[in-house]
Amino acid sequence: MPKAFDASRLEALRDTMTAENFVRLVRLFGDDLGLRLGLLDRALREGDRAATQATAHAIRGLAGNMGAVVLSALAAAMEADAASASPQTQATRFDALLAEALATQAALDRMMS
Repeated sequence: MPKAFDASRLEALRDTMTAENFVRLVRLFGDDLGLRLGLLDRALREGDRAATQATAHAIRGLAGNMGAVVLSALAAAMEADAASASPQTQATRFDALLAEALATQAALDRMMS
């Protein structure tokens, strides 16, 4: 299990549903994460700090529910300083968030195969 995950959270999720439903959940996570990353990118490009904060909050919760602790922490940092961070800081944080999101999804995909 990658360090980026809380293994107990993933196991708890797995224990509450069938294997088929767990696979479906992982796919929905990937779809929702991709959508929200797109919304976050747009909010950042448009300088919409309220949308940046709201979308980072949604990603934080989504990641936390899946046990993706690093991804959740990165989103929390973006959420916390959305109103005050410089565009350069936001861009740097988004790049880190995006890289972690891709790594998270890849790790989940490997677990499903």
